[in-house]
Amino acid sequence: MELFGVIATAIGGGLAVDGSGNVGLYSEGGGGRGFGAKGSLGLQITGTNANQITDLRGPFVNGSIGGGEGLAGSINTTFGQSNGSPIVGGGVTLGGGAGGGASTTITNTNVRKSFNVWDALGIRRRSQNGCR
Repeated sequence: MELFGVIATAIGGGLAVDGSGNVGLYSEGGGGRGFGAKGSLGLQITGTNANQITDLRGPFVNGSIGGGEGLAGSINTTFGQSNGSPIVGGGVTLGGGAGGGASTTITNTNVRKSFNVWDALGIRRRSQNGCR
């Protein structure tokens, strides 16, 4: 959910998945500065360079620009850090809303690893050093 004006708020949550088969729930919230007037609620799809979903924990700086009337959307960017390595991402949000605007926010993200798809299916994976 995004609400823009002079003050911007960002609240969200959903499912995080990584290339290692880890799946978990995440929630995020924060605020910052906005320009314009926009309110929207939608589905956000974001890709990052994080190796694991747990790398998405902590503070992130976000940028967003979008708008619409009835059907609304935005383009989003996110920047953070995990274990000293930069985490960078981008995506889109599609849903319903009204108005148009842009924002920069700082959010805190919580991620709870729930399960690993490969472990749940009983599939053996290669370790990072190439051995089983």
